[in-house]
Amino acid sequence: MAVGGCAPGVVRGLNNVPSKDQPALYVSNHASWFDIPLVAQVIPNDFKFVAAAELASLPLVGQQLTDGKHVLIDRNTRRGQLKSFKESVAYLKRGWSIFAFPEGTRSRNGKMIPFKGGVFAMAVKANVPIVPISISGAFETYPSSAILPLLPNGENLKVTVHPPISVDGKTEDEIAELTRTAIASAVDP
Repeated sequence: MAVGGCAPGVVRGLNNVPSKDQPALYVSNHASWFDIPLVAQVIPNDFKFVAAAELASLPLVGQQLTDGKHVLIDRNTRRGQLKSFKESVAYLKRGWSIFAFPEGTRSRNGKMIPFKGGVFAMAVKANVPIVPISISGAFETYPSSAILPLLPNGENLKVTVHPPISVDGKTEDEIAELTRTAIASAVDP
């Protein structure tokens, strides 16, 4: 599993990935540019990313996001946020999985930051399970301040796919806490 020459050292829990006919909301911690290609490579099912609209202007990445019809969120306006929320729920209801980073942005120091609530509201509205994913070692490999990866072999990268969390009978706050606990359990301190 090479990602731009980087292979995750360890991938655990692939048996927790729902079948292709079961849409799910995949969520992960976000500390590095490597997070995106890592999860895209690890999750065998098709899914749409929720990504910041400003990424559409980046060379290569922007083209992939727009051509792949991923959900682009304008984080600066309530209207843009609502549009991406509705688009994500529509994808989930049509059988597509969604991948989002509940922190909303990359961590600047590698530690998890507070989760935004809208992600969990999508899962509740579409009544799909949440699949928490922990990514460990990505910040050390490619911190936000680096132009190029610092550890190009990627042997310190670890990805853990946790068991799905059902949204049935749970509040968004309960779901967020269960998800955060699962992700934090496999992220190196």
